[in-house]
Amino acid sequence: FRFFMLNPSQSHHNTTMSKSPLAPLAPLFQALNWVAFGGWAYVCYNLFVGCDAQEMDPYVKYLECICLVEVLRIMLGDLKGNLMLGLFLHAIRLGSLFAVIPRLPEGHWTQDYIYFAYSVAEVTRYPMYLFPSSNIMRNIRMVAPLFTFPVGCYTEGLAAYIVLLQEKEEGAEKHPVWLVIVLAFILFVNGVLGPTQAMPALLKKGLPALGLAPPPAPKAKPEVKRI
Repeated sequence: FRFFMLNPSQSHHNTTMSKSPLAPLAPLFQALNWVAFGGWAYVCYNLFVGCDAQEMDPYVKYLECICLVEVLRIMLGDLKGNLMLGLFLHAIRLGSLFAVIPRLPEGHWTQDYIYFAYSVAEVTRYPMYLFPSSNIMRNIRMVAPLFTFPVGCYTEGLAAYIVLLQEKEEGAEKHPVWLVIVLAFILFVNGVLGPTQAMPALLKKGLPALGLAPPPAPKAKPEVKRI
């Protein structure tokens, strides 16, 4: 029944976050969370009913900008999270959104899968921020990436590879250096770091939520020596 229990550590978490210099902006960030949740839900629904992914393109780009705000909050200590994972993940997203997807053949299926992976991941993530005392929402957040991450990681990498090969087509122009660097970065991160670093970290959090692994042992507090 661990999946449905309330999160007892949330009050301590809120106390720690309240010390952040961005604490006075908490109502604004909460409103932004609702906007992002509604926006990603809209994208997810439209993709599910068969809407063309290209029609969702501007929504996804605007919503990704909200995600960047959260990375900034993690950097400033206002939000708990894995900063390094966030930086790499959103760097890959930005590269895919602005460098890869616009160069794919029109209507290519990888765009649908990339956007669907993004939207499902975010729709299952924001409720944890909107209802921070609910362990159900937290566990959904931990479990969902076990499915969305492999799909997004594979299709982002495949899309980058397709674009990389375009310059070898007859009559095609050579890619600019910056684009080759972006494509190589996506292929390296998604092909090497994703399976070997990110996925094991996600499994470490997701499997205990499913009851398939013991929860991680709490970190021992350092002893304070009294003089």
